[in-house]
Amino acid sequence: ELDVKGVPPQMHGPGVSSLAAGRTCGVAPGANLHYVAMPMWKSKSGNDYYIQALERILQLNRAGQAHIRAVSISDGVFASVPRADEWKALLARAEREGVLVITCYTEASGLAYGLLRPLPGGDRDKPEGYALGTYGGELLVPGDGRTFASPLGRGAYSYAPKGGMSGGAPGLVGLAARGFQANARLAPARLRDSPQMGASPAPRGA
Repeated sequence: ELDVKGVPPQMHGPGVSSLAAGRTCGVAPGANLHYVAMPMWKSKSGNDYYIQALERILQLNRAGQAHIRAVSISDGVFASVPRADEWKALLARAEREGVLVITCYTEASGLAYGLLRPLPGGDRDKPEGYALGTYGGELLVPGDGRTFASPLGRGAYSYAPKGGMSGGAPGLVGLAARGFQANARLAPARLRDSPQMGASPAPRGA
């Protein structure tokens, strides 16, 4: 936890965590989840909290206390806030150390992704069951019409007819986690450039 002592549960954390690794709505329900809570509303801090969090993750990996391979950050205003150059250098170091970082700032992630909207009565397990959602991109992730964990308590869920990019990042990280589960030797760049991560069939309405 970074400067959030006494802050009640917020909607963002449970939601994005469940989209990545939730047992019933996550992409990678078999993955271990490490979560860093931070006050994203303190915009004057710039990239400080993100730098602290990612440095801590890399330290845990180097010390053998964790084996984190994919990091999702449901935010994206990194280039226009303080310590942007330091953050960019840290992202490069994370990749060298085998950690894939995906954010809502698609240029930094190297993945121009957007969201899909399920069609009424469509099959959610097939590309033709979707149309373009709230945001476009080369890689499309189910984002609109999603159910996710709620901060109101165990067994509570929320539903969003329209999603945001903050829900796309954990979905992609869940997919990355499954890739690393299948082949632990994969480098982040190899996984990012794979057909499964780098291309998607155009859905109906695209």
